[in-house]
Amino acid sequence: MRSRVSPADPAARSERSGRSVFAGLSLHELRALLRGDPPTQRPNPRYRAHINSFLLHIRPRTYPASATRVTHTWFLGLLAVLLFVVELVTGVLLMVFYAPTPDQAYASILAISYYTPYGALLRDVHRLAAEAMVVVVVLHMARTFLSGSYKGPRAFTWLTGVLLMVVTLLLSFSGYLLPWDQLAYWAVTIGTSMAQATPLIGAELNLLLRGAAEIGADGLLRFYLLHVLLLPLAGILLLAVHYYRIARHHGISRTTSVEEGNLSPEARQAATQKLDFLPALFLREVVVISVALLALFAAAHYFYDAPLEQQADPYHTPLNTQAPWFFL
Repeated sequence: MRSRVSPADPAARSERSGRSVFAGLSLHELRALLRGDPPTQRPNPRYRAHINSFLLHIRPRTYPASATRVTHTWFLGLLAVLLFVVELVTGVLLMVFYAPTPDQAYASILAISYYTPYGALLRDVHRLAAEAMVVVVVLHMARTFLSGSYKGPRAFTWLTGVLLMVVTLLLSFSGYLLPWDQLAYWAVTIGTSMAQATPLIGAELNLLLRGAAEIGADGLLRFYLLHVLLLPLAGILLLAVHYYRIARHHGISRTTSVEEGNLSPEARQAATQKLDFLPALFLREVVVISVALLALFAAAHYFYDAPLEQQADPYHTPLNTQAPWFFL
């Protein structure tokens, strides 16, 4: 007969608390997971955690061995999502102190930078993460294209990835104007003038972006709403579809040598062998995320200062004005 443990037993309370926090995993199983030991029970209780935990539920339980090679993915997809989350969190915090009007925008940026606790670091992290996100997303798309991972059943996933890259560029461009300094004002003026060169609808598109012949209160408000509302929602929706296709339909692409090469049966079996997400892949992602966040905050604190020039002046054009660098 199974012995019953008294509810007052500290060990029993600790065990129940541990299971409630760690998606049903016992403390003994969690200790084995963190140490890289095999499961302590059969059937594997770590598979049950994928059912109990939302964050684990959206992750596949297993991955093909070849798809987990660092030299295949370089963690670019993971880093892109991480930077997007950083942008959302820091952006919401910056929204508390920002006023999207020409009279107050520049002053609110100064207040964030010099009078808000950790405001300068918060702004530096937000700006640096935005530029890093553009680079990482472009590299991720290039890796996908060069490895042929866009073919076959992944064509629609590739399309959502292209749209996500466009949203990323628009997010960076729309946020460029918000400091309302000379650099932002004239860079966006040039960027919207480029839109005016679009055949047939150029003039209407330019007017839609600016809200008037010149960028003013209407243009700043439109860029603000694009940056904090419309584009983030579009990005979240596209990212959900993109990830769902990967996690539930076709999985992460395997290396070209596996999908299109003539491997021996032994080599193909080793490359397609299933690896459990828990613990090795999970712990590896934790390390990558920790290192990336540490590098981001260290770079923002010691090496990077978000640019801020004099307040925007529509009647004074600075020398050497150019569009944002990512327009290249």
